[in-house]
Amino acid sequence: MLFSASAFAQTKRVTGTVKDRKGDALIGVSVKVKSSTTGVSTDVDGKFALDVPVGGTLVFSYIGYTTFEEVITASTGALSIVLQDNTSNLEEVVVTGYGGTAKKSDLTGATSSVTAKDIEERQPINIFDAIQGKAAGVLVVNDTGGEPGAEGTIQIRGVSSLNAGGSPLYVVDGIINPNGRSISPMDIENIEILKDAASASIYGARAANGVILITTKKGSEGKPRINTQYKHLFGKLAHKLPQSNSAEVRLFRRLQTASPTGSTGGSTDSLNPSYNSDNDLQELLLGNTGNRDEVNFNVSGGQKGLVYYTSLNFQNDKSIILNSYSKNIQSRLNISYQVSPKVKYSNNISFYWQDKNGMDMNNVVRPLFERPSLSLIYYPDGSLTSYINSKRNPVANAIYETRETEQYNTQVNNQLEFELAKGLRFTNAFNAILNNSEYNYFAPRYVLNAAKNINEGTNNTARDFKWEFQSYLNYNKTIANDHSLSGTLGVSADKRTYKFFNLQYNNTVSEAITTVFPAYINSSLSRTSGTRNASASLFGRANYSYKGKYIVQGVYRRDGSSRFGAENKFGNFYSGSALWRFSDEKFMDWAKNVLYNGKLRLSVGQVGNDQIGDFASQTLIGFNGSYNGAGGASANQILGNPYIMWETVTTKDVGADLEFFSGRLTFTTDYYIKNTSNLLYTSELPKETGFGNISVNVGKIQNKGLELAVSGNPVNSNNFKWTTSANITFERGKVLRLSGGAPFVAGSSWYVEEGGRIGNFFGWKNLGVYQWDESNAYNNSWEKLTVVLGTDGKPLYENGKPVYNFNGQRYTGTVHNLYDPAGKYKGGDTEWKNLNADSLINDADRHVIGNAQPDYYLGISNQLSYKKFSLSFLFNASFGGQVYNQLQYVANNQSNTGAGSPDVVYNSWLKQGDIAKYPYYPTKDARGSVKNNGNSIYLENSSFIRLQSMRFTYSLPQGLLKKVYIKGLSAYAYGTNLVTWTNYRGFDPEFSNSNALQPGYDIGRYPKRREFGLGLNANF
Repeated sequence: MLFSASAFAQTKRVTGTVKDRKGDALIGVSVKVKSSTTGVSTDVDGKFALDVPVGGTLVFSYIGYTTFEEVITASTGALSIVLQDNTSNLEEVVVTGYGGTAKKSDLTGATSSVTAKDIEERQPINIFDAIQGKAAGVLVVNDTGGEPGAEGTIQIRGVSSLNAGGSPLYVVDGIINPNGRSISPMDIENIEILKDAASASIYGARAANGVILITTKKGSEGKPRINTQYKHLFGKLAHKLPQSNSAEVRLFRRLQTASPTGSTGGSTDSLNPSYNSDNDLQELLLGNTGNRDEVNFNVSGGQKGLVYYTSLNFQNDKSIILNSYSKNIQSRLNISYQVSPKVKYSNNISFYWQDKNGMDMNNVVRPLFERPSLSLIYYPDGSLTSYINSKRNPVANAIYETRETEQYNTQVNNQLEFELAKGLRFTNAFNAILNNSEYNYFAPRYVLNAAKNINEGTNNTARDFKWEFQSYLNYNKTIANDHSLSGTLGVSADKRTYKFFNLQYNNTVSEAITTVFPAYINSSLSRTSGTRNASASLFGRANYSYKGKYIVQGVYRRDGSSRFGAENKFGNFYSGSALWRFSDEKFMDWAKNVLYNGKLRLSVGQVGNDQIGDFASQTLIGFNGSYNGAGGASANQILGNPYIMWETVTTKDVGADLEFFSGRLTFTTDYYIKNTSNLLYTSELPKETGFGNISVNVGKIQNKGLELAVSGNPVNSNNFKWTTSANITFERGKVLRLSGGAPFVAGSSWYVEEGGRIGNFFGWKNLGVYQWDESNAYNNSWEKLTVVLGTDGKPLYENGKPVYNFNGQRYTGTVHNLYDPAGKYKGGDTEWKNLNADSLINDADRHVIGNAQPDYYLGISNQLSYKKFSLSFLFNASFGGQVYNQLQYVANNQSNTGAGSPDVVYNSWLKQGDIAKYPYYPTKDARGSVKNNGNSIYLENSSFIRLQSMRFTYSLPQGLLKKVYIKGLSAYAYGTNLVTWTNYRGFDPEFSNSNALQPGYDIGRYPKRREFGLGLNANF
């Protein structure tokens, strides 16, 4: 017995290397003794060494590769392990929130993943870039590539709220973040997108719009590993819009005049350069070459019990627009220390800084199409002009105006984990986030107004501090190898304090140094404010698995929020889900050679939304104004509502996951129904109440959708590999119920009604322009009659009356005419659809003319590699939505000093008999021929297909690099926003929107650029 015990305790020093199938060393491979905590990671040369009990088993695991096991015997020598590419992601472990993890194959909810490898191929500059086109059911509207430092919006499974925020919840390394802005994509190891209530309900009241779980990179034991990357990108305006030259401006002047003479439109005197300038304002303002430099640097490593990862990322982005730029620094330090076999301490510290100068599109982009090209931009001495004929110089505004924002963000997270017993972990985490921002705006006298007699500025600062505490237990237990139990039970609490200081001033003496003194301050607009909110939660999750074949999960969460009154301060949220792996059933044995894994998922659950402002349940007192020279206070115009309650999102989801040919082909589909009830909305009150608005729960909306995703490895040989993935999402959303059933108009152009879709445009259907005065003619059913022309090409008259045909036959019945409230429509007036079937075109003829939401959207990505070369590219597309092109409306409908547009110059009605697109300009406003914000002629198809990104990479052979002590070196060329196929006439059909009820309105967005870049990546 003593001999036997001694033999069992014998250990052996095992060394070796781990490489991929190409013979390249793999860094950071986990090498562990099975069923123990003993383990190391491979170093920069792929080498490892550790003591292993004889008869024990070493387990080699690495993301993206198949796990390999090796039994150690007394005669085992140096090992040479080759890991094979893992074409299946079934064994991949993903986070599920609050310390929970699960194999991807065991997930009962609807999720999508984006890995570090996906991110590397994309070269994203923010999280919006990283996710776009990679996940079904996730609509990313990306503003990246336009304004430096811009972001976008992420919408998971349609609109979930009318007025209470639409952004998903971001959770970074287990801690709730206000947004994903401060995280560099280069620091991300994995992104999990929780789309249904079964997966997101553990986050309760904050998960109504979905949850994005971000896991950042961590260190591993071994020598320090240094990675550095440099990229430089060049960008040019992606799409230039038609713009009137000086000759077309003169034609526009004639178009504006009812009876033009020979000199109407301006002289072309060669001695006066102001008549012959032909400035290309788009080229002057937007035609610059944008440049972006990006440096990423990280170091990781560790020793037994202590690992670290630290990074520094810098971006300097200069836009195609003059004086528009953004600089930012992102830094992160992740440390994990195994204090003892049962105690682990983790610390994450991140820092973010940004300095950017933005643009007011009303002062920069819109004037491009308002200021005539013949107006001077520069005086002969090289100085910039200002206003000419009431039209500002957009180049001067861009250069002289300051709109600078500087922001600092610091986050510290401490986590202490105790192993109380086998399978039972107790975790406590405390997180603090401090965000400071300062905004400075200044407009000098020269560009603020035409009189040049006043300047103005704003300086505001904001401080946002939040802390969060989490404490939770995680339990895992396997019984008799067949039954697996896991559970989570915990509490959390958080508090946020926000303070704001705003100072506005004008008429400063010095415009070079904007020092503010009391004499300059505009006291009526200068103010301080602040707010505060807090919440507390209790949550639990239980999971049972039988052989991995049948899995059920339940989640419960109770949230309390200071934002609600005493009547509804707490909300309860739940979910239940189940999984059946039918491929493991005996009756499916016949398909095992083809069907590698097949499972069905079913889930139902609830999540909530509390984004209504901090004191909507109370009527606030505003300390503003004065009475007889003394400061005053009065009740706020928003009436408090103590009965306001949580928005609740209930989602039902059924899905299937199929993997074929050992995981080389994967197919996932989900069908869901998502209902949002107790919608939070700010409603107007009768003026007799003395208040303006009140926050109320107004009704219910529904989203239905079908998601399809497929991925595969069509070719997987030693020298050539091709992986591809595609996803497509079909969505339909509608309003089920409104408070009192009464429809309403949101803004000026969107109609919200029961049974209608969110994003419905409200206006008049434009049917063209009356060709003749006589064209305004209809039969008794208000069907249009056809004017009969005589031999002279003009309307034919008989007995003093015009002659008409209907359906090719002579019409002899009563002729009806349409009227505007200002009079009868004539030739050159716009013809509108007579929806109300009467003789008057008015608000009764206004109706739904289109919708901004896409019918479906998709993404397709491919990665191809041959030996040391690789190529990756991504397409994304959207179909079925519409955009109201208000910028085109502005360009078409200018004042008598405006530029007009080629579109209106060449397509307007001028005389009787003209077939035209636009009405007679001199009388366009006389009988309602324009209808701003409701004219269907400006409603355009926003469908597009875009080659969003492409990268070509060459990796130098490792044998050559070892001689210069470099582990890996690759060079690449890449591009973004390379080609867009669309019929939309604006700069770009894709742009973000902050109001869920008012999408798809283009008043002149920051134009995007087409980008090409070069990069170098070195590992040491």
